[in-house]
Parts: sequence; C-alpha cells; structure tokens
Amino acid sequence: ADAGIRDTDRSRGPGDVYKRQSLPSVTTLLAIADRLKINFSEISDYMPTNDNSFIEIFNQVKALCNKGEYKKAQTLLKKSIKLDKLERDYEIKEYYYYLGLTSLVGEGNYSDAHYNFNLALFSETGKKLDIIDVLTTNGIAVAYFLNDELDKAHVYFTKSIAQLEELRSAGDHLLDSMEVIKIYFNTAKYYSATENYK
Repeated sequence: ADAGIRDTDRSRGPGDVYKRQSLPSVTTLLAIADRLKINFSEISDYMPTNDNSFIEIFNQVKALCNKGEYKKAQTLLKKSIKLDKLERDYEIKEYYYYLGLTSLVGEGNYSDAHYNFNLALFSETGKKLDIIDVLTTNGIAVAYFLNDELDKAHVYFTKSIAQLEELRSAGDHLLDSMEVIKIYFNTAKYYSATENYK
C-alpha cells in the first residue's frame, strides 16, 4: 500500500482524492509559482481569501518586504485582503502599516505612506502599545527622512526608539528580532546621515 493513501481512496480514483484536499497555503502557492517561474500576477486570483488565511497572508507580505519585494507585497496585500473582511482591529492596523510601508519603499509615495501609517496608528486595538505601533512610528520617521524633513524625522525616530524600549522593558519577549533590528537599523541610518548622535 502506498503511504498516505487508504484503500478507500484508491477505489475512488485519483480525482476524488484531490477533491477532498484544501487549497494550498499562500506560502506553498508562492513557492510553487517561484519554482515554476510563474509571475505572481498570474496566480494572484487563486489566492485563498478566507479569514483563516489572513495571518498567513500577512506573514507572506512581511516575508516579501524582508526580501525587498515591496511591489509584490503590495499587490498580494491589495488582491488577497479586502479591508471590510478584516474583523480584528490588530489586522486592520497591520494592513495599514504594510500599505504604508509598501507605498513608501515600493513606490516612493510619501503622501500615501503617511496616510496609511496614520490610519494604522489611529486603529484602536485595545492594547497599550504593540510592535506594529513602533514599526509604524519608525515608518513615519523614514518617510520624513527620505523626504529630507530631518527635524520631523528626528521626532519620530526618537519616539520609535522610546516605544521600543517601553515594549522591551514591559517584558514583551515575543518581539520579532528582525523587526527590532529594522527599527534600530533605520534609526542608525538617520543618525549616521545627519551626524546627530544625541
């Protein structure tokens, strides 16, 4: 007997076995497409969009951003998640954060970046402070920095570091180290460029 296939499955035929399977995860679908050299735009309509997939979609958007593929990340975000389908406040905040980030870095659109970052900050999650707040504040700082508004950038870089220290002192050990590194890296680039080390 083949591993993983029961006799009842064998009697139904191969088509019936596949009908009972769920859609592949976003990560799996993107990995297959990448391996087969298929463009993201060719498979984006097949992405799952049920509530259970939002976490996975956000993780994939984050992974694409970490690889510097901001335009792909924005396309995935906009095609796979409809804002009115998000039920949790944290997801809404995360959605606007990633729209802000991809607008800023992927498109160089400071206006849309600020707009989305501010929507993220104004999304109420019921918690005092979380990593998305810190990333968003740091994102606003980067937007000002890239637009040569150094005084404004300084205010937001300073605030994002203070927020990060508040999270860390509160014992939030679940902080994603890659995200923490990004905050420190962006801030260090600002201080290095402006030679403002105070």
